[in-house]
Amino acid sequence: MRIATPIGLMAVAGMFISGGGLAAAAKAQTVSDSRLTVQTVASGLDLPTSIAFIGANELLVGEKNTGRVKRVVNGSIVGTVLDLPVASADTHGLLGMTTDPAFATNHLVYVYYSLAAADGGEWIENRVQRFTWDGQSLIGLAEPPIIRFPADPGQTNTGCEGGKIAFGSDGKLYGTTGDLMRGTFDNPRIEQNTAMSASARAGGIFRINADGTYPEDNPFSGSDDKSLRRWFAYGVRQSYGLDFDRRSGQLWITENGPEVYDEISRVTAGYNSGWLKIMGPDARNAQFTQNDFASYDWTDLMALDGSHYSDPEFSFLQPIGITALLFLDSVRYPWYLRGRAFVGDYNFGKLYLFEPSGDRLSLVTAGDAGDKVADTDDERESLVWGNGWGVTTDLKLGPDGFIYHVSLTDGAVRRIRPSIVTGDLNADDVVDNRDIDPFILALIDPTAFVQQFPGIDANIIGDANGDGALNILDINGFVELVRGK
Repeated sequence: MRIATPIGLMAVAGMFISGGGLAAAAKAQTVSDSRLTVQTVASGLDLPTSIAFIGANELLVGEKNTGRVKRVVNGSIVGTVLDLPVASADTHGLLGMTTDPAFATNHLVYVYYSLAAADGGEWIENRVQRFTWDGQSLIGLAEPPIIRFPADPGQTNTGCEGGKIAFGSDGKLYGTTGDLMRGTFDNPRIEQNTAMSASARAGGIFRINADGTYPEDNPFSGSDDKSLRRWFAYGVRQSYGLDFDRRSGQLWITENGPEVYDEISRVTAGYNSGWLKIMGPDARNAQFTQNDFASYDWTDLMALDGSHYSDPEFSFLQPIGITALLFLDSVRYPWYLRGRAFVGDYNFGKLYLFEPSGDRLSLVTAGDAGDKVADTDDERESLVWGNGWGVTTDLKLGPDGFIYHVSLTDGAVRRIRPSIVTGDLNADDVVDNRDIDPFILALIDPTAFVQQFPGIDANIIGDANGDGALNILDINGFVELVRGK
């Protein structure tokens, strides 16, 4: 059976959903770790695509087709705080959200969406707009959108929207835009590596200041074509996943292939991902509809000054409909999960787990997938960490240090957390001052600890620094946990 490719990833879900109801009951969600548990944070949402945290137990959820942003407090949907007119056909809709790094003081929320005159209307443009959270609603600022990707009568404008946005440690806003189906050989453009003279104004990773101006240190900031100055990377077909590895500061994305090769890539300034001539490793010489079934290599790409090509760090020969991406950096989890990369999909309802290399510049894979390509079903399955998750549209680390998962098809936000939390030595489900005495006991008299707290593995629960054992090196990390850091 031929598996659907993610060309209309968000839209395909709409084919199975009508009137806001799910076509089939959601399956139970599982992960391959008995020490973790799955909790439902919010359900009954209408095609949720993204979340943003505005408090310890408070988050905003964006809905694709309604253009609404719902507020969730302590697991309950308490109302709609924003209602935008969105185009919803194909991959259009409310695409992504994030908060400002200084949200605690400026209360700014950034929303990425497909503008229409009214819900379900004709697409006008994709835009990122800033709003202020006033405690009850999101209020639009009296300013233009900080970045726009408008319809262009001279180009194709449908599909491959992208829509993920996130701030880097440099304070700049990064985001994905797909190619909007532009830049084909009959209408060639720079970003799709089919021309050097005209910009598609789509198909890359943008990097902008919080107010929408372009940073002077962007790789193409000196370009005569102003539309190229926004790009941090180009040659991207479509991306629903973007995250920073907080341990290295490196930016990573997922990229959806056509009928072959979904990708996970590390992105540095000036990166050219190769679309529409290359998907997957360059040496594979992938041939597909959009490149006219021809073989290209990196020398055939449109090389802007300051650009470079590199192979993806991992590829799936058979597309999984790759979506969200999260690098886990939280002491709340067992040491063997910290620093790992989690990836969602559309086609199979699975979550995948990857281990970065020691220098965190690549991904380590074993067995037949050691060549960094999953060529077969078995190789793909060797990477599976979770099942039954529906269409994953967002993965975020919450302020509590736990993984939050958004399922488009299930209409739900869920949390993946340890059954017993790191630092919770007395097993009362919270890390606080009452864990100090058990922590000290486990350090100085492990036998007495086991007698007093049977069934609790102190080497896992007390391992605050992630070295695989409880010892004096965990003291500082444990203190930070008690302080709520």
